[in-house]
Amino acid sequence: MTSRDRLTLEEVLTAFDEHLRRTRGVCPGTRRNYARFVRAFLRVMFCDGPVEVANICVRDVVEFVGGLSRRYQPGTVELAASALRSFFRFLRAEGLRGDRLEDAVPMVPHRRSGLVRHLDPGRLEQLIASLDSSSPRGLRDRAIIVCMVRLGLRASEVVALRLEDLGWGNAVVRVRARKTGHGALLPLPDGVGAALAGYLQHGRPDTRARQVFVLHRIRVGAPISSSIVGRAVDNALRRAEMAAPMRGANLLRHSLATICSATGPVCARSPTCSGIVRWLPPGFTPRLMSRRWVRSRCRGRRRRHDRQHHRAGRRFHRVAPWPGLPLAQSRACVAGLRPIPGPGRA
Repeated sequence: MTSRDRLTLEEVLTAFDEHLRRTRGVCPGTRRNYARFVRAFLRVMFCDGPVEVANICVRDVVEFVGGLSRRYQPGTVELAASALRSFFRFLRAEGLRGDRLEDAVPMVPHRRSGLVRHLDPGRLEQLIASLDSSSPRGLRDRAIIVCMVRLGLRASEVVALRLEDLGWGNAVVRVRARKTGHGALLPLPDGVGAALAGYLQHGRPDTRARQVFVLHRIRVGAPISSSIVGRAVDNALRRAEMAAPMRGANLLRHSLATICSATGPVCARSPTCSGIVRWLPPGFTPRLMSRRWVRSRCRGRRRRHDRQHHRAGRRFHRVAPWPGLPLAQSRACVAGLRPIPGPGRA
């Protein structure tokens, strides 16, 4: 695209979506939200005519965001502001504008001071202990909640979890696409493995669907949606007679993040945080996770010329429990789980 082209609305939105997908690595849900607000802004500016991005001025941006603030909640307005900032950066990257129009998008101050709404560790463990395991649907909801509490999965990531994503042999869970647009490889703790094995063996109906979690009442065997995940959390809170500061699936993820940030980057002794960070060594910082760091911690350095060994080492040591931490076994072994090889055992 060039500034001399007479671009239509759909052409601009298509190019913007491609930029978000290929250059920024944004997930499909965020791209759809961004496109919705950018479309509304461009229609206000140009109706159904050609899009002349050079004619957009600061006043237009401020008036559009101000109009949204009178109709929507602050969180929605903040999402729209983020979409516009991303769109204006896209225009500058494509050479359609040379200024920094994204700096003109008003800030939307609405965040409360202090910690996010969450459950403390005691109440979180109380919630897990009160989960129902007497019915197939109860086994499903228990496995869903344990995955979110121990691994910090989002509702969309729980919905997208497939049978082939469960690495029973290596005790890992593969998340295909996160909010950042990239996948992740997470350890499979014993509690999560036991909950998943119990559901797959005794609760999941026979179905051709490859998703781990499926429906049990209407359209039996069909994959669940994000609303089912949120409903499972609400039902669990109601069963535990627990007054939570918020509802929905984000409550559990916020709780895990708050607990981990309060106890430090590595809290291996905490039953709540060990599921997601138990594989990190003491004193870990993200910059240490490099090939040099992996090779220096690998006890098989004598075989440094063996490329196959070190390829496996880089793959496994990122998710292997550090020496001294328990491996993913115990009850989960009934489903065929084997301890993941740690350093020196790869």
